[in-house]
Amino acid sequence: MIEHPISDARLRQVVQTLYDATAIGDSDQVRSLLTDDFQLKGAPSLPYGGIYNGKDCLAEVFANVMTFWDAPTLQVDGITVGDGNAFGIVRLGVTSRRTGQRFDLEIAERFRFRGEKIDQIMPYYFDSHAVWADAQAE
Repeated sequence: MIEHPISDARLRQVVQTLYDATAIGDSDQVRSLLTDDFQLKGAPSLPYGGIYNGKDCLAEVFANVMTFWDAPTLQVDGITVGDGNAFGIVRLGVTSRRTGQRFDLEIAERFRFRGEKIDQIMPYYFDSHAVWADAQAE
């Protein structure tokens, strides 16, 4: 087992703070939780997938995601931590801007840490095919 000087409770607190700050649009708080070389790695199978870099990239990611979705809701179902990682289990409720269909997307997000800051997030969608198919709708 790898030793990590940051407690599991602190890792959980950082992730919860990120979710809370994101929910209210507090970009300064969000940025304070990320390393300067932060990276978000989204699955290339998603229409907004790809690699985004830097403390300001989450705003870019959200802008890209919201070109596809409307009326977002986010529910955090849990945060699990261990071995220097945290995993957020969330449900993202969204309405397609293309088809008007409502989706309840289940996502596991892996948070990797360097010290007390997040240096990478990798979201894993339960059904990324549904997102891709909706993005292809005319």
